[in-house]
Amino acid sequence: MKTFHVSPFAFLIRSCVLRTLAILLLLACVAPPSASAAVALTLTRAEAVTALFAPGSGVPINTNDSSVWSPYVNFGSGPGFEGMLPAGSMVDPHELGWLPFPGPGMSVATPSYFFWVDDLPPAHFQHPTRFVLVNATGPVPTVANGGILVSAQGWWPKITLPNGLVQAYFQSSDKRVSALPPGVTNPDGLVAGPGYEPAVPPPLASFLPANGLSESPVPPSKACGLLLRGDSSAEFGNDVELFERDLRTRYGVPAGRIIKANGGAAATKADLVAAITALCALQPPCDKIYVRMTSHGSIGGFCLADGSISAAMLCEQLKKLAAKGVPICLLIEGCHTASLLDPHNWDFPAGSVIITASGTNECSYGSSLKFTNAVSGCVTNSLFPHAFSVCLNDPTVNPRRTEEQAFRWVLEQMPCYTFSGDGNMYYPAGSTNAGAVNPHPQIRTVGRDPNYLNLNVRNGTGAAKTDFHMVFKGDVRGGTARAWRSNPNDQIGAPWGQGGTTITYDPATDETMVCWVDAAAPVADGGFIHFGYCRPAGGLRAARQNWTPTPVPTAPADKTPTKQQSFRYNPDQGTGIIRLVARSAESGGENLLVQGSLAVRFSPTTIPLENLTLLDPMVASLPLQFISTFVLQPDQPREFLIEVPPFSPDQQPTLILQTQSGWPLNGNQVTELAQIPLFDERPVPAPYLHFVQFSPHLVVLSWEEPTAQLQSADQVTGPWTDIPEAEGSYLVEIGRGAQQQYFRLVIPSPR
Repeated sequence: MKTFHVSPFAFLIRSCVLRTLAILLLLACVAPPSASAAVALTLTRAEAVTALFAPGSGVPINTNDSSVWSPYVNFGSGPGFEGMLPAGSMVDPHELGWLPFPGPGMSVATPSYFFWVDDLPPAHFQHPTRFVLVNATGPVPTVANGGILVSAQGWWPKITLPNGLVQAYFQSSDKRVSALPPGVTNPDGLVAGPGYEPAVPPPLASFLPANGLSESPVPPSKACGLLLRGDSSAEFGNDVELFERDLRTRYGVPAGRIIKANGGAAATKADLVAAITALCALQPPCDKIYVRMTSHGSIGGFCLADGSISAAMLCEQLKKLAAKGVPICLLIEGCHTASLLDPHNWDFPAGSVIITASGTNECSYGSSLKFTNAVSGCVTNSLFPHAFSVCLNDPTVNPRRTEEQAFRWVLEQMPCYTFSGDGNMYYPAGSTNAGAVNPHPQIRTVGRDPNYLNLNVRNGTGAAKTDFHMVFKGDVRGGTARAWRSNPNDQIGAPWGQGGTTITYDPATDETMVCWVDAAAPVADGGFIHFGYCRPAGGLRAARQNWTPTPVPTAPADKTPTKQQSFRYNPDQGTGIIRLVARSAESGGENLLVQGSLAVRFSPTTIPLENLTLLDPMVASLPLQFISTFVLQPDQPREFLIEVPPFSPDQQPTLILQTQSGWPLNGNQVTELAQIPLFDERPVPAPYLHFVQFSPHLVVLSWEEPTAQLQSADQVTGPWTDIPEAEGSYLVEIGRGAQQQYFRLVIPSPR
């Protein structure tokens, strides 16, 4: 339950302490205005509009940027009185309780005309809007005499009449448009401002980027896709079509492996759960998962067909995908989408990427009718997904097949989109232009992949072998490949691979293959070879590894077990979590278990590739923590919690994993060591207290930290008093007055 306090705003002081975050707001109190005595009079719709736009009404409206709507509906008062609500009606925002505009709605005490002022028409909600009630029984209603009531909101309106009938108005971009000029008698309810679109709407297919698109699909992959549309507005449907096209033509995801929640229509929470369940059951299992979500949003919420899903509930569902143990590439379109991020990135495995179209306090933009771009022409979907897709399909760019590259490219290009409603230009990635809109899209890359990968492999194929292949995801050329004869204890002997080593990148599959060849010195059945690949820039994510390639598919006997590993580190607690996943398709060819043991060593310096062996004195002397034998189920991640030895700030600690797996389940015994940079797992710093002022008389305070406590004081030096009724938001009505009040947000110290 949200409770709101009345008290006015003067200035903001922000202060940050080592373990406590405090935000101070100086506010001045004022008594509420007294309403004048009501006069028995009923204003017509035209008279109510005149009163609203009168210079002394107290409701400032810039019709160049803000749209004013009023339902052109007869609520029982007859012609000429459209939009007048009877006493006892209720006007609520579409969503209640979501920051930064938590509500409440407005009760209609006397017959009043309802106006909805949309102060940012192209935004994907939640964004500044105003609910206005103009009392129809007063001769000259104004804010000063109480005849006009204004409430800052963030959604379109939902009207409940005294008879219980509920109806939403202006809920989609398709309904916030009129083919006739604005005015008192506009049948669509457009009273003033942007929204007049006399031209014939462009065809639905015009949203597809025109910048060098090719319909030629890349080779099919084992990847999967999950598409989620939360709202019925047409631009979100266009987003889904755009997402599906890119997954198929740019990433090679087969159509049958793309799961669309509710078939691509507006989805409920149950639809989301069903879609994730279906994706997790796909066979063969996904080796990469692309997730695309598009809808309206608010701070801490993502709008679905049956109401917003909270960040906590979304986290619960996304962790089901994380349990598959494969990289996840997630793009979320909507307002305030960065507020959905989890401090631990939903446990996504290393190599995952999370992209949000907007920051915590920012809006994203889009429409099915109103945007144009100099390159693509008419743009009838959301702006960030459009820019992202144009990047993926730009033939002038060296294949931009990774999410990180596409995101960076959008930021570099800063594409511009013109909104026909007001002629303003919007930049989904920000702009250097002064005063330009910047939604602040964000990206997170999850975990850290190894810089070094060393394998001690026993040839158990039953035949002599002359070459060995390691395949990595992505372009990881530029490394050093070495190989030596060895034994079961990984004691290195003479160099091997005198026939040459090749490192090649295939842009069609986005894979790098490292191949060792030595036809003059075959590895006998039962013999051991130590293979190592070092790339200081990191990014070594194993895809598969095998002896001499055979016709596709590779013979099971030639496969060696392939694992993925990542490490998360929390220096505040001195602990780390190791995550291991065995890839079923590569674990001996028969989806067999992978068993082994795990040891952890910490090195203060980088270890040369040739020293990264089990019995090397440099490695053997490092602090060692042994974790007992474990078994990995295919595609089921296992996590191990370890204590991290102390190290000095000037050291660069690295983690080395030692695993032995695949024996005796198949003949290829593998001992693996990987040097992995520590990934800081400390919680995201607590956010500051946000404040938004929408009128001279209203400020909304909001915060995302659930443990935070809002406090107030009459002096900046205190004493400070808790406001227990404030839970995540606080509505402050402001005005003139001498008395001052301070507010601060206190974050409890972590243990």
